[in-house]
Amino acid sequence: MTVKWNDTNFRKEIKIRSRSMLQGVAEHVKNTSKTIITEKDIIDTGNLRRSIKFRTDDKDLIAWIGTNVKYAPFLELGHRTRGGTTVAPRSYLRAALDQLDQQTVDRIIARKKKR
Repeated sequence: MTVKWNDTNFRKEIKIRSRSMLQGVAEHVKNTSKTIITEKDIIDTGNLRRSIKFRTDDKDLIAWIGTNVKYAPFLELGHRTRGGTTVAPRSYLRAALDQLDQQTVDRIIARKKKR
């Protein structure tokens, strides 16, 4: 079998596999952030945990992971109250990304290759 780097079918296959792997990593980070929310006891009603979603840009192979809950940035980054008291960050997205190591990414990629 000969593989041509400029072959259209080969490029399509690479793009399909890359997209699948990116989605796998984004899904992992989303699920890890939900676990962290539970472990850090950040949840009250479960609204934040349920709201975490991801989407990918298939053309540029970029993933966004986040939430549209208005109070989420205050939890993630910390804030000052009206009285001037500082509330420490209770990071869940950054913490999920920090837990993402090369071994985990390799495992996700290997799982996606099997499909």
